[in-house]
Amino acid sequence: MMVALRVLVLFTALSFFQANTASAADGEVIERVNSVAGLLARVGHKDGEKLFVDSFYPPDAKFSGGREYLGGGLFVWDARMPRVRHNGITIISPSVLWNGKQSTLHSFLNGDQERNPRANGSWRRISEELDPMMAGARGDGVTDDFEAFNAWARVVNEKERAFVKIPSGNYLVNDSITFDLEYLDLYLASGARVFSERRSSKGQLLGVIGFSGSGTASIPQREYVKIHGPGRVDAWAKGNNENGIGISRYKIAIIDGVTATGGNKGITAQYGMGQVLISNVQVPEAGFRGITVEDQGASTDVRIENAVIGKTGDAGILAAGARVVLRKISIDEAHKLSGSTSLGAIHVNSTKDLQYADVEEIDIGNTHSGKGVVISRASKANVFNVLVKGSGGQAIDVSTSKVVEFRSQIP
Repeated sequence: MMVALRVLVLFTALSFFQANTASAADGEVIERVNSVAGLLARVGHKDGEKLFVDSFYPPDAKFSGGREYLGGGLFVWDARMPRVRHNGITIISPSVLWNGKQSTLHSFLNGDQERNPRANGSWRRISEELDPMMAGARGDGVTDDFEAFNAWARVVNEKERAFVKIPSGNYLVNDSITFDLEYLDLYLASGARVFSERRSSKGQLLGVIGFSGSGTASIPQREYVKIHGPGRVDAWAKGNNENGIGISRYKIAIIDGVTATGGNKGITAQYGMGQVLISNVQVPEAGFRGITVEDQGASTDVRIENAVIGKTGDAGILAAGARVVLRKISIDEAHKLSGSTSLGAIHVNSTKDLQYADVEEIDIGNTHSGKGVVISRASKANVFNVLVKGSGGQAIDVSTSKVVEFRSQIP
């Protein structure tokens, strides 16, 4: 019986390790293991030694499905790296206990089972690009990947600038994920979907904020954020009050090519923003508003182009800034409009001074009892090629704006 147990233990360790070799571009021969658990099972370390990890988790029939080499990558042994810096993603301490299972992922990422916290010597990931698979996200649409996404965001937030990617996968994330750094480029790959199933009243499912803490007025803006790609973010669960994608306090913000839904808003950029460009996006459904850009200072430029909005519970687009350009927008259906006859399916205004509004090539379906397009208190407004098909209220309202030019509007 004892011999059988020893054989089982040895077989388990070997299944984690399964070392073979890979060749680097310069001809260097690098040993490889099949998982992070295999990395931890490695003994006898040499400073500068490299090891290639095939995948974050050990292979198993339930998860494999042809999705191999996810979350792995190249690691180097750094003899001077303190083990207390372990984060389970870019720095991995060999003395943190982990059984390789998703059920104990939280403990591993936090380093709860560190046996030698005062020692130096850890595995350091060699990668300029980070993704949530490197933190143990599964993307199978069943496992709640919040712990992996949250740990991934924490590591990204330690940087001044980062390019990060969410690979193809169906990621269930039942809580808000927040980024906060000076420069961020976040790419949602084709086939990537981040979604929530629980009811929530918390912020953004995928949020980028230019501050830490609750105060905003006295905190400088961050520099640049871009969220792009063909991927999708869905915060559309029954009773959910989250926004799909939310950004606040950035000098330059770009959202391009994504699809987003929200129990509250699909896409929002508000509170202390600078220049905002939203293009080539889709918001199939939103409980409140499709796209909101508001609470801007007088220097703000807002441009929304090539946007397709489906059904919303309020305005399809609310855009507030000093200079606002809306072009090539379609909205299927806007309900209720806050119970106000002054709000439009597309509403343009400013908290300070709306110097210029340009609204072109707009196609609006049913606004029920609300108005079609409303431009409030603009010094100058241009309205070109606007089609409002079904409106219980006024199709176009620019009555509070000063200088208005119309061309080919079709109420």
